[in-house]
Amino acid sequence: NLKKDAAKADADGAPVRVEGTERADTDCLEALRISASEGNAGAQYTLGILYEEGEGVEQSYDTAMEWYLKSASQGNVEAQYALGVMYEQGEAAEPSYEKAVEWYFKAAVQGDPYAQHALGAMYDVGRGVEQSHVNATEWYEKSARQGNVSAQTALGLMYETGGHGVLISYEKAAMYYTSAAAGGNARAQCRLGWLYYKGLGVSQSALEAFVWWRKAAEQGDADAQNKLGGLYYTGVHGGFTDSHSDTDTDAMYWFQKAALQGHASAMYNVGLMYELGRGIAQSDIYAAEWYHKAALKGHPDAQGNLACLLIAGVGAESDATRNVEKAAMWFEQAALQGHVDSQMNLGWMYVSGEGVQQSDLQAVHWFAQAAGKGHSGGQCSLAWMYRNGRGVQRSNLVAAELYRKAAEQGYELAQVNLGCMYLYGWGVEQSNEQAAEWFTKAALQDNAQGQYGIGWMHKDGLGVEHSNTLAVEWFRKAADGYARAQYQLGVMYRYGRGVEQSDAKAAEWYGKAARRNCPHAQCALGWMLKEGLGVEKSDAKAVEWYLKAAAQGHAQAENNLGWSYREGVGVPRCAVIAAEWFKKAAEKGNVMAQTSLGWLYKQGRGVAQSDERALYWTSKAAAQGEAQGANNLGCFYKDGLGVVVPQSDTEAVVWFQKAAALGNAAAQCSLGWMYKEGRGVEQSDAKAVEWYQKSADQGHDQAQNNLGWMYKQGRGVKQSDATAVTWLQKAVAQGNANAQCTLGFMYVHGRGVTKSYEKGIELYQKAVANGSVQAENNMGVMYQNGHGVPKSLTIAAEWFMRAAAKGHAQAQKNLDKLD
Repeated sequence: NLKKDAAKADADGAPVRVEGTERADTDCLEALRISASEGNAGAQYTLGILYEEGEGVEQSYDTAMEWYLKSASQGNVEAQYALGVMYEQGEAAEPSYEKAVEWYFKAAVQGDPYAQHALGAMYDVGRGVEQSHVNATEWYEKSARQGNVSAQTALGLMYETGGHGVLISYEKAAMYYTSAAAGGNARAQCRLGWLYYKGLGVSQSALEAFVWWRKAAEQGDADAQNKLGGLYYTGVHGGFTDSHSDTDTDAMYWFQKAALQGHASAMYNVGLMYELGRGIAQSDIYAAEWYHKAALKGHPDAQGNLACLLIAGVGAESDATRNVEKAAMWFEQAALQGHVDSQMNLGWMYVSGEGVQQSDLQAVHWFAQAAGKGHSGGQCSLAWMYRNGRGVQRSNLVAAELYRKAAEQGYELAQVNLGCMYLYGWGVEQSNEQAAEWFTKAALQDNAQGQYGIGWMHKDGLGVEHSNTLAVEWFRKAADGYARAQYQLGVMYRYGRGVEQSDAKAAEWYGKAARRNCPHAQCALGWMLKEGLGVEKSDAKAVEWYLKAAAQGHAQAENNLGWSYREGVGVPRCAVIAAEWFKKAAEKGNVMAQTSLGWLYKQGRGVAQSDERALYWTSKAAAQGEAQGANNLGCFYKDGLGVVVPQSDTEAVVWFQKAAALGNAAAQCSLGWMYKEGRGVEQSDAKAVEWYQKSADQGHDQAQNNLGWMYKQGRGVKQSDATAVTWLQKAVAQGNANAQCTLGFMYVHGRGVTKSYEKGIELYQKAVANGSVQAENNMGVMYQNGHGVPKSLTIAAEWFMRAAAKGHAQAQKNLDKLD
C-alpha cells in the first residue's frame, strides 16, 4: 500500500506504518464511491488507496491523486501525506518537490509523524524548499518524539556526522539510534553497532556491536552483514559464535551475504578470504573474480589487490604482458582515488617501464602523491629518485629528509638508506652514531641490509650504541678480547636491547672493557658505581674509573669528574678542580660541561668571576640545544649580567621558551613566572598556569609551589583550595620554603585542610629554618593573636623585627602597630 511504498523511498529503508484497508467487493466499492461523492474525506482517501494500488479497480495514479486531493482538501492528514509522496515520486504527474513540500507541511503541522519526517528530509537536502538544517532538525525531532524510527535514525546520522546544522554529538547519536534500533530499524541498528565498536558516545563494547550488527544483518542490511563478517574475521565478535566454532567460516558467510547484495567492501572481503584461504578453500582465481567485481564498483583496495594478482599471473589473459598492462590500469584506477599502495606500485611500474611506457617523471608524480599523504614507502621511493637524479634534479639533502620521514614511521628500507646517508655524510652531517641507530632499527625488523649494516658498524667500532639481537650476536663474537665489543655488550644489557635487561650483566661487561682501557666503558662503569646499578654503590670507585677514562680524553668522564668535585661526591668538594674538569670537557664540545662551566664563571666559584666567560660558555651550550644552558642564558637576560648582558625580559623569554620546549623544568617554571608578571610577554595567568603545570608535573618544587599559589588565588584556573593544598604538599615534601609558608597559612585558616594552628606553626618554623622571611612575619602574627601559642606581643615583636630587618614591608607595618 501507499505507506509501504513510501517506506521504500526512505534513505535508510526503515519500515513505516501500514494502514489496514478492507478489500471491498463490488457492492462495497459502490457504497464507498457514493460516500466519497457525498464528501466523506475518509472514503475519498480509501478510494485513493484502492486506485493507487489497483485493488478492486483498475490501477490509476491519476484517479488516485484526484481522490487524495479531494480528501486532503478537507484536511485529511493521511491524504495530505499521500499527495506529498506522489508529488515527490512523480506519480500521476511530473515530480514537483515544491508541491510535495506543500502537502507534507499541511500534514506535518497536524502532527503526522511520517509527514514530519518527510518534510525534515526535504529541508535537509533542499528539495522543493530552501535548504535549512535547522528546519530539518526541527521536523525530524517532532517526528522522532512520536516514535518514528526513520526520523530517529536521520537524527542519529546528523549527530554522528555533524555538518547538518548540528555539532557532532556521539551521545545524542547513540540516543536516537538506540530508540530507532529498538523499533527494528536496521540502519539504526547498524550505526549503533558502529558506535559501540568504536566506543563513541557509549562504552566501547564488541559484544554490543556484535548484537546490533547481528540484528541488522538478519534484516538484510548489507553494511551490517559486512561489519559482522569483519568481527568474525578479526576474532573480535563479542564471545558469540554460530552453530560452528570456525569464525572464519562465519566471516565468509556474512561477507558473502553482503556481497550478493552488491556491497563493494564485502565483495573485496570475499576476495580477500579466497586469497588468504580463510573460511573457504584458497583460490587466487576466485579471489581475482571477487576483486574484479569490487573493482568495477570503484573499491580501491580491490583494484590494488587485483592488480597484484594480475602481475602474479592470475587472470583471464594467457598473455602475461597483457596482464601486466591490466595491472597498471587497475593500479592507476586505485591511485587516482588516493590509494597510496597503488600509487607506490604504479610509480615503480613507470620506473621500470613494465606495463606502461617508461617515465621517470610519471614515477616521481606518483611517488610524490603517496609521499604527500605520509606514506613511508612513497617517501622512501621519492627519496631514491632524488638520490639518483631520476625525474628530478639530484639532491642528497631532499633525499635524506624524505628518508628520515619514512624511517621515523618504521619503514625499514628507509632506515637502512638513512643509515647510509649518515655513514657517508650525504645530505646530512656525517654521524656514525646516527648511522648505527638507523641500521639497528632496520636490523630489529629482520631486514638483512640493516643486519649487515649494524654488523659492519660493529666490525669497525663506529657508533654502535644502538642495536638488537643480531647486533648482540656480533658483539658477543667479538667480545673475546675486544674491549669496544665488550663495552657495546654492556650497553645492550644496560638498556635491554637484544637481551633481557640486566644491570649486573652490564656492569660485568663494562668492567671487562674498562680493564682493557676502553674509556667509554670506564666512564660507564663509573656511572654504574655512582648509581649502584648492578654493583655495590661506591662514589670513590666511580671517581677512580672516571679518572681513567678522563686520562684518555673522554669528555663525558671529564664532565662527570667536574660534577663529582663540585658536589663533593666521592672526592672532597673543590670548585677549582671541578672547574678544571668542566673546562676540559667543555673544550671538547660536551654541552653539559659548557653549561656547568658557565655557571661557575657567573658565581666566581673555582675560577675568577667573569660575566664574559659565563656568557661565552653558556651561549655555546644553549646554541647546541642544551636545555639547562638555554635556561641559564634566560636567567642572565632576566636579571641582567653586569655590563655583558643588558637586562631584557624579551630575550629572557626567548631562551626560557627554547629550554622549556626541550622539557627543562626550571625554564618552564621561569616562563610561567614571566607570564604571570607580564614580563617580556603579554600578561596571561592562563599561560602561567600552563607552564607551571608542565614544570610541576616534572617534580619542580618551585613550580609546584607557584601552581598551588595560582589555585589558592584563583588566577588562571578555577579557585580551589583543595587543589592548591595538593600542589603545596608536593613542594613541601621537597623542602620548598615558600610552599611550607603558604601551606602553613592554609592550615592556620583552614583552607583546603582541617584548620590547625599547631600544624601551621610547624610549617612556618620549617619555612623559617629554610630562610623564609614571610614565615617570620607569619610567626609574629601567630604570637600577636595567640593562635596555637601563648599570646605574647613581646615575642611577636621579635619575629616582626627579624622579618622587617630583611626588608619585609608588612612586618614593619605590623611592628609599628604594636608600638
